[in-house]
Amino acid sequence: MACNICRQRKVKCDAEYPKCRNCRQRNQICLTTDPQRPGVTGVREWLEVLEKGAVFTGRREDDREIGREDLIPEGQQQQPSPNDATTATEKTDGVSPVHHPFITSVNVEHETNRMKVMGGSSSQCLAKSLDVFFKAARLKPVSGSFRHGMRHAEELELSLKLSLPTLPNREMRDRYMDIYESRIHPLYPIFNPKTIRAGIEQLAELSNYAELPRDNIPVLASAYLLMSFGADEAAQCTTEKGEKYCHAAAGLLSHVIVTPYFPAVQALLLFTIVYRGRNQEGLAWQTLGIAIRIAYTLGIYRHTSNLQSEDQSLYRQVWAVCCCLDKMMEIESGRPAVVIPEHVTPVGSLSSESSLLYWHLGLAEFQSNISQHIYNYRGGSRSVRQILVDTARLDQSLLSWANQIPPELRPGNDLFCPDSDFHMLAFLSIQYQETLIALHRAALIAPSASFTEEIARHCADEPSQFRLRNGESICVNSARAIAKVSIELSERDADSRLIPAGPSLLACIVLAIYLMKHPESRLQAMDLQEQG
Repeated sequence: MACNICRQRKVKCDAEYPKCRNCRQRNQICLTTDPQRPGVTGVREWLEVLEKGAVFTGRREDDREIGREDLIPEGQQQQPSPNDATTATEKTDGVSPVHHPFITSVNVEHETNRMKVMGGSSSQCLAKSLDVFFKAARLKPVSGSFRHGMRHAEELELSLKLSLPTLPNREMRDRYMDIYESRIHPLYPIFNPKTIRAGIEQLAELSNYAELPRDNIPVLASAYLLMSFGADEAAQCTTEKGEKYCHAAAGLLSHVIVTPYFPAVQALLLFTIVYRGRNQEGLAWQTLGIAIRIAYTLGIYRHTSNLQSEDQSLYRQVWAVCCCLDKMMEIESGRPAVVIPEHVTPVGSLSSESSLLYWHLGLAEFQSNISQHIYNYRGGSRSVRQILVDTARLDQSLLSWANQIPPELRPGNDLFCPDSDFHMLAFLSIQYQETLIALHRAALIAPSASFTEEIARHCADEPSQFRLRNGESICVNSARAIAKVSIELSERDADSRLIPAGPSLLACIVLAIYLMKHPESRLQAMDLQEQG
């Protein structure tokens, strides 16, 4: 449909995305409304959604127009180099549906002076694309609702008075430690099980922790966190007992940080896992960052051969866990990673360790590469063709990673394994699907016809063009796979605190965008049921 200005000027409109050529050349706002529905903006345009108390971009609140530069990812707004083999069309048009339109999403509470910025690969930024369709239908935008979760995800209410509860009785301690060893340790082996059990038993013999030597405080914090996770994991939900021990550990956090040695790294990684299990990813990101910084000061990423083999193996495992959590949470939130890509543990070095950690680390490497691809942190402009070629290359790498896993355990397939292992394999499967959505999200967001035209124009000779053209379907099928695995977890009575609510929310947003773009889909009823 021709835009409003072209209709007024009675000139031909090419209806290109996000602005027609005429409006682009005249630097005018390009709006399309249906004459049958005055005042309703067409969904071809990327709309800015601004609410009082919430800002979704870094621009001024009184700035209503989205210029071309706002749609270009950070690091891609400079002029192409003379050696860049782009066509004249690419250089003049600048913006393509291949580019990711929303780079950041900002939450602001002016009355409390709180502000958080989320990156383009986050669910919140994806929800801004959903707002485009809701705005056109005169429905209330949804992305602004994310700001209400800031207090839950980023904060923890603690008493100013330090709480040091005694550890539970021997039977409960053994039960919670068994849960750790069977349900966490195979994926995140951050402790030597015998050593941490012995440390907990020594603490259990004490009647008062107020005079505990400071070197033992990280062990006490870890003991509290293990009891918290064990209580919640046993009940498959957050519990009062789990909250009591979680808050006790949080009260010791400052003591852990000022004892910056290996036990502090272990405790901080456990903080991260426990916070994620309580859907407090903001807090988890902070404790993870501190853990990695301390690990860097200790130099355990160097894998020195001067240590005993047992210590060297544990250090290697702990650093691998740092890398896995860092890259996974980077692509989930869009916040920059802490671990330098060159310092990610080589996957081959874990060949003799847990298969689950080995697979997790392999996926983390590709998550890191995809984050670099999305945000282009290293600078330099890329042509539309290069973005598409890089997307295809990373897509094939992800498929190759999945194909290394036995078929009965492979992400994307039905998982045939003991119930005791299902939650960990489900976790990897969900992470794989989330990564595919992040990689192909431009195809989901963009108008289907425009995206297909770009592929035909720039990648007609690429053998991978079929997967690129079906990027939207890949995202939708991944969302359905996340929903299916979540249902299986419930049916198997295998729900785990390892899997937060974020993936299910992402799946709902993806399916909602698809349904708004294709309201005639015959799978609409099934997708709506999965969202419920």
